[in-house]
Amino acid sequence: ASVDAEKGVAAAAAAAAAEQQEKVRLFLKEVGEEVGKEEREAGVWLMRGSTGGREGGREGGWPMPRQALEGWLATREKEAMASFERATGVFKERKGEGLYAQAEREVGEKLKARGNELRLANGRALELFLEGARKEALARYEEEMEEGGRKGEAKEVGKVEEAETVFLPPGVFLPKNVQLRHAQAETRMLTRFAETTKTFQGEKQLPLHVTTLKADADLARARLEKRNSARLRALCGEVKEELVLGVERGIGRLGEILDEETLEERLKEARLITIKGGREGGKEEVGVEEAFTQRVGRAVRATEEGKAVARALVEEVEALQAQVRKGLAVKLQSVLELSL
Repeated sequence: ASVDAEKGVAAAAAAAAAEQQEKVRLFLKEVGEEVGKEEREAGVWLMRGSTGGREGGREGGWPMPRQALEGWLATREKEAMASFERATGVFKERKGEGLYAQAEREVGEKLKARGNELRLANGRALELFLEGARKEALARYEEEMEEGGRKGEAKEVGKVEEAETVFLPPGVFLPKNVQLRHAQAETRMLTRFAETTKTFQGEKQLPLHVTTLKADADLARARLEKRNSARLRALCGEVKEELVLGVERGIGRLGEILDEETLEERLKEARLITIKGGREGGKEEVGVEEAFTQRVGRAVRATEEGKAVARALVEEVEALQAQVRKGLAVKLQSVLELSL
């Protein structure tokens, strides 16, 4: 009977201990889940509830600097583990083994996993923020580069001789002004980008975005230079066509001339173009090259586009004159053959 009683008491004690262990395990799990829930809510608040204020976010907002996030995660992890211990510390084992130690490890692992999720999310948000800031800075740069082309464009370079002042239509610049505008606009662009991203100056992604921004600005400048060159050439081309047409009309009025000396004098006269000259608004006759320079302005004439179109103008005028001389030679040959 004594043996049976001892067995019964031992079995009851084992059952009670097992039941107590299960209750402790469930309690530890419940507290751990509650702590994890609080940390998830804190993470959601960090991502959603603290944005706004400054452009693209604010100090302490989302995204946040890596160092600040690490500090926040360390503090939250410490507070969470302290909260778990306050609620469950009575079940802590002396040797650090058992249900409490296992539950504590699980809570710590979940906190670390949540921290990694926030690090990843912050990295993506930071990349999007930097990309947006870069695009905004580039857009402002392009706007500034497009704002020129007004009257007196050459004056932007600094002190310019009055004879070099050129009045260009909107959207057409002197090449040297494109370079000047690029240098100034790029400086303002980089300053603006640095101001927008000043909170993230220590982040490793930032230098790459600065390099990309400079490269994008260079590409935009190259596109503008190419388009501007075409527009300058077209502007000069219009003036050239007008002058060539004027020479053609002058040649067309020469009539039947059978004397070479007289023809050369008339051809020389046909190359003269009447333009407004002097401050009094009077008129004077100049050669087609000078007329071209006066029409487009000396600053435009000095550009590669102006030089190329000026050469084309001279070549076309000389070709017209050569055609007339050839016609005279044919006429003289016909008269000579008829006489013979």
